[in-house]
This record gives sequence, C-alpha cells and structure tokens, in this order.
Amino acid sequence: MTSFFLTSFKLLLLLGGLLLGAVGTLAADDAQIAAASIIKTLADDQWKGRAPSTKGSNQALTYLENWLAQEGLTPAGKKSGSFRQPFEGGTNLVAIWHPTDTPQAA
Repeated sequence: MTSFFLTSFKLLLLLGGLLLGAVGTLAADDAQIAAASIIKTLADDQWKGRAPSTKGSNQALTYLENWLAQEGLTPAGKKSGSFRQPFEGGTNLVAIWHPTDTPQAA
C-alpha cells in the first residue's frame, strides 16, 4: 500500500514539474487550466486506481505519453523512441524538454 501512495505522489510531482516546464510560457490562467484538466482526468474513477502494472496504470501511462508527445517533449526512456523507463516495481515516464525548440519560447 505504501508503494502505491509513493508511486502516486511521484506521479503528481512529475506531472507538476512537467506542467511547469511545458506550459511555463503560457499565461498563468492557461497553465492552471491545463494542469487542472490533466489532474482531473487522472483522478477520475475510469482509471480504476493506478497501482503499478495494473490496467489503470497502463492507461494513465499511455494518456501521459500522448500528452508528452503532443507537447513536443523528446522521449528519453530505456528503449529508443519511448518515454517509458521500467524499474523494479513499476514504470516511470522520462522526457526531455527543450524550451528553445518550442514556438512559445521563441
């Protein structure tokens, strides 16, 4: 149970960090709307929990991978072209953000 809560906390920290970086060039109101939308989506009961290696976890990973790709972040997972970085007990998503590569930062 502790592992599940720790994983969920890490996911929220990761999401918060990504949102601050990826939408950091948006107006504050737009960034808050984007963050609230993603958090609301991931908090929905449709995911049926996000314990590692569950259907809900895999769905949440896929949702976040699609968002990372849409925002133009570069996959930095273990396999080339993948955001996924497996570790004992679960999977993290790893991405590289190049703020100078995005039109908003220009």
